Amino acid sequence: MENEKHYCMVQNKSIDDLKSFSYNDAFIGENGNVTNQLPSLYWINTFSEQGGETWVNIAIKHKNLADLEMILAMGLKERFTAGLNNLEEVLPKR
Repeated sequence: MENEKHYCMVQNKSIDDLKSFSYNDAFIGENGNVTNQLPSLYWINTFSEQGGETWVNIAIKHKNLADLEMILAMGLKERFTAGLNNLEEVLPKR
């Protein structure tokens, strides 16, 4: 799947102000229709305060192990880690 072009869409599921939000993340074709050839992901992001700091917990759910393995093979871990590392550029350091 390297060097292939992929499109995706996000469908918000819930928003609880200052506490959490969740959404489905699905691959779509150029026409905007969800493709069943690639797995979708369900993200749950929660926020909490601990010791005067804001903590973010991100959970990603998959329908089955095969879907998780496919997403990992597509580089989710590396792309997610790169995104987290980019936060250092925009968030102030203490």
